[in-house]
Amino acid sequence: MIADDEHLVGAGLADALKSLGYTVLGPATDGDAAVAMARAEAPQLAILDIRMPKKDGLEAAKSLWSAFSIPSVILSAYSSDEYLERAQEAGVFGYLLKPVATEALKTTLPVAWERAHTLLGGQRRVAQLEASVASRRVVEQAKWRVVSELGITEPEAHSALQRTARTRRMRLAEIAQSVLDSPADAWELQTGQAGS
Repeated sequence: MIADDEHLVGAGLADALKSLGYTVLGPATDGDAAVAMARAEAPQLAILDIRMPKKDGLEAAKSLWSAFSIPSVILSAYSSDEYLERAQEAGVFGYLLKPVATEALKTTLPVAWERAHTLLGGQRRVAQLEASVASRRVVEQAKWRVVSELGITEPEAHSALQRTARTRRMRLAEIAQSVLDSPADAWELQTGQAGS
């Protein structure tokens, strides 16, 4: 997706990208339009000018990354330290100075794409690990509640939770949470009423 308020620049960029084999959306002419286009079309990568009406390219890049996980490459005639710092905070994965050559696009876009997806993969893995740790914590708490309330061993409590999860066709963490939320569920584990 392209966003540039200068029509000739946007059209030239679109032609260059098409010559490299990319499918091109846009150009959007301001940052708000770029975010709206991203919401509607779900592009894989955005190429944004910095200075645009309504919302500048760096604000748009930040919105695209945080809301849709769409990485951005900035094209700009400006390379001040302020812009570079803002770009680093905004989810920008490449920064090219105008006028940009087709060869620069050819080399920059794949690198930006790979960097973004490596980062997203790491974030997903961290989220999965955090969810796994949270589930284990709930199971451990429920297991010890069953041990203390029913006077059975830890392995017996764990087996009862697993058996109940299978009978109810629920995840172990969901059964564990129900035991923590309602002590009566712990008694169902002992009395064999878990499947009723």
